[in-house]
Amino acid sequence: MTGSENIIPMPDLKAIDEVAALWVMQLDEGNLAADQQVALTEWLAESELHVAAFDRLADLWGVLDAAVVLSDHKAANDRADSYRTVRSSSWLIAVAASILAVAVGTLILLDTNEWQDLPDIALAETQPTTTYSTAVGEQKTIELSDGSRVTLNTNSRLEVTYSDSFRTLTLKNGEAHFQVAKNKNRPFSVKTSHGQVTAIGTTFTVRVLQHAIDVVVSEGLVSLDHPEDRAATERGIDLTLPVMVATGQAIVFNGKTNVVEDIPSHVIDSKLLWRSGMLRFTGQPLEEVLQDINRYTHLEIEIEDRELAELPISGRLRIGEVDGMLEALQILTNAEIQRVTPTRVVLTKAG
Repeated sequence: MTGSENIIPMPDLKAIDEVAALWVMQLDEGNLAADQQVALTEWLAESELHVAAFDRLADLWGVLDAAVVLSDHKAANDRADSYRTVRSSSWLIAVAASILAVAVGTLILLDTNEWQDLPDIALAETQPTTTYSTAVGEQKTIELSDGSRVTLNTNSRLEVTYSDSFRTLTLKNGEAHFQVAKNKNRPFSVKTSHGQVTAIGTTFTVRVLQHAIDVVVSEGLVSLDHPEDRAATERGIDLTLPVMVATGQAIVFNGKTNVVEDIPSHVIDSKLLWRSGMLRFTGQPLEEVLQDINRYTHLEIEIEDRELAELPISGRLRIGEVDGMLEALQILTNAEIQRVTPTRVVLTKAG
């Protein structure tokens, strides 16, 4: 036996979570065919990791039928170990893909043209759209009618459309933090021009970037899809969607890349400190710090010196106090501040 044959591959926990989430969403629809019920039972029988992931996500989503499935699974294990079936990886991919097609069709909100195919009753239930916005440097917390809470960051615009069967929020620009009230019968989706986030009872943040969205999940689970994924599929582009992002994870998502990163809790806390009117930096280059600060002021703050731009910055700055931020930057960097115009400031290296 060679050395490579002694290597035991570690299970792909992310892949297990993704398949478990697809099973949970399919089960929640209540339309599992007999062969799918058998397939689910067999998938659970393959590994206790499958059982643990399914149980955790079903509890998060609030699927009561999952308890029956898990009970049947345990009874089957007690009756006979021979019921466990080794499934090939190609079979698992095929099952996941078939469930994905149903789940995506259920959870993704259709584009404007496809709304015409929905029953008239769905349109009749839709409430008028409400728009919320913040000015540059402003933060605002909104209590929605379902008990969910949204905190808008600087220079942000959000449109909210609710019905008896769905909750759709469109983040036109800026950044927002969402605390979602659980309601499995009314999916909570945040649409942007670069992607759509569907919450499964969770707390998360979405920031609209120039060509992508930055999503951070502080609690629960979300799925991400590209708003034009159907058209992309028709063009032969494999986007491998939806992408699942869980507690303590983040992704910069543009519909083409789906690399999910694990991030420590203290980094999440720093990213969300803006909700308390503060910004925290932990060694980021001054150039990156100024890009963030510029979001909160009408001033355009520039750096002329390359060495100064790369200087690492650590500390806290209070949002809205422009003079105080500039003074703090001057102390932190030992730079000279020149007010070129009322709306333009240039930082140069002290001579």
